[in-house]
Amino acid sequence: MRDFQTSDSSTEHFPPDSTENFTPEFQAILESIQNNTANKIDIGRQFLGDNNAKALAGVLGNNTSLEELNLWSTKIGDTGAELISEMLKNNKTLKILNFYNNYIGVAGAQALAEALKVNKTLTKLFFRENKIGDVAAKALTEALKVNETLTELDLSGNNFGDVAAQALAQALSENYTVLGLRMSPFNQ
Repeated sequence: MRDFQTSDSSTEHFPPDSTENFTPEFQAILESIQNNTANKIDIGRQFLGDNNAKALAGVLGNNTSLEELNLWSTKIGDTGAELISEMLKNNKTLKILNFYNNYIGVAGAQALAEALKVNKTLTKLFFRENKIGDVAAKALTEALKVNETLTELDLSGNNFGDVAAQALAQALSENYTVLGLRMSPFNQ
């Protein structure tokens, strides 16, 4: 197994709305996932978008080796988050998922919450700075009440108010596996 990391150059981007003409680098990532040859994929700071997230979710569905997926600052929105969340419902290997600083709103966060209710392997979720607000926070709190594998959760910078903070506190009083939680600042 190997790690697969894209270039840190902010000038390299995957095609924003392509489902056929992937860059050679993104095609290599998809093949690595499909062939179960990588246990860590880092696509951070690349313009992935929802259509490329669809291709990614498609190959992740049958993957049996990937343990860590870094999608920070990839411009994934609700649609991409919903597709990856659907994959999470059946995935048996992914332990770390980083959605930091994307365009995920209420619908994407609610889909992720539904996935967390049934996923049995994810231990770390970084969902920082997506501005999901109180409505989606409530869905995540319901997921935390039943999820038994998540140990670390970062929800910082998601525009939560007092209602979300109280709901998360209540959920954590019923969840004994989350050991690390980052949630501040609340109102940004």
